[in-house]
Amino acid sequence: MCNSIDEVLERLDEIIQQNIDSKSSLGYFPALYRKVTQSVKDHIEEGYFDDNSRMEKLDVIFANRYLTAYDHFGEGAFCTNSWKLALDGGANNRLIVLQHLFLGMNAHINLDLGIAAAQVSSGTDIRELKNDFFKINTVLAALVNQVQNELAEIWPLMKVVDWVSGNLDEAISDFSMNIARDGAWQVAQDLAD
Repeated sequence: MCNSIDEVLERLDEIIQQNIDSKSSLGYFPALYRKVTQSVKDHIEEGYFDDNSRMEKLDVIFANRYLTAYDHFGEGAFCTNSWKLALDGGANNRLIVLQHLFLGMNAHINLDLGIAAAQVSSGTDIRELKNDFFKINTVLAALVNQVQNELAEIWPLMKVVDWVSGNLDEAISDFSMNIARDGAWQVAQDLAD
């Protein structure tokens, strides 16, 4: 269990390296997740959020859900069906990089985020978290082009997809992320009640 964002980043580095060494597709999601986590950390250090210490706590609780699922999966122990599906996908060489990323993002955002938000708000009014919760959308949107460029380095077809779609892929990405995070917020409110 990690207790700080720095510990989360270190653990993600270990997982990424482990998957590079074993040439496993299970390294794609943690590589993306590390980039997002670093950006959240940078924003916390800049004082971007209304309650930066709460956002670090949320980030750590949220990350620990993925890290626990990853470890349990590797040990053959129980992990949620969402994570089992995502992690089983790592062995499927027919999936493209985006599919690997979306499997991880689906499990992490649609399952873990709402639970983590409810946990960080335990004993308080969840509405106090709402503004910071949605400020993350801006952080994520700022990473889309950078992630696309880096993705194109390992998956050249991404350049073609980006060129053909123009700005449509960014619009779809932002729209999809907002819908997923809206759903996670609803889950958080339901669980907090």
